[in-house]
Amino acid sequence: QDNNQIELPDNTPLLLAANHISGIDPFLLITATRRPIRFMIAVEEYNNPWLNWMFRAAGCIPVNRSGRVEKAFRSALRAIKAGELVAVFPQGGIHRHDLKRETIKPGIIRLSQLSGCGVLPVRIEGVGAPGEVAKSVITRSHIKLISHPLVSAEDVVLPEFRSGMAEWLLGRKESIF
Repeated sequence: QDNNQIELPDNTPLLLAANHISGIDPFLLITATRRPIRFMIAVEEYNNPWLNWMFRAAGCIPVNRSGRVEKAFRSALRAIKAGELVAVFPQGGIHRHDLKRETIKPGIIRLSQLSGCGVLPVRIEGVGAPGEVAKSVITRSHIKLISHPLVSAEDVVLPEFRSGMAEWLLGRKESIF
């Protein structure tokens, strides 16, 4: 597999779940897939007056991270039902591996269960300015995208999924299970 391509099954509803280490991550995922992606994005980022036009044009789904996710989930479920690919960054905001964000948010499990979709984990490595937004665009990188086999909606609810997914996204495990 080409390190810059993510193999997606055609017309299969799924959630794409990736680590989020820089401002270029969404663009890396977009260029690595054959299918359009709808990103779930923190409402405070979505409402940024300088970037809101771009997020709206891209069909991003704003998520209120204070726990009121129902509206975002309804939008994501409509997109999935329409055959669109929905992507999430289950660790939350941009992070660096050395910051030890070793958990994933439970919303990925809930969304998988509500939609009946499996989760395709993708790990982004080699970003030249991890933890940065603007600097990551201009810093030399050696990007590598690593896809994990699809995790079924049945396996997403297993107790070891959250910790295994977090460890895999951090590059500490070869497999989630």
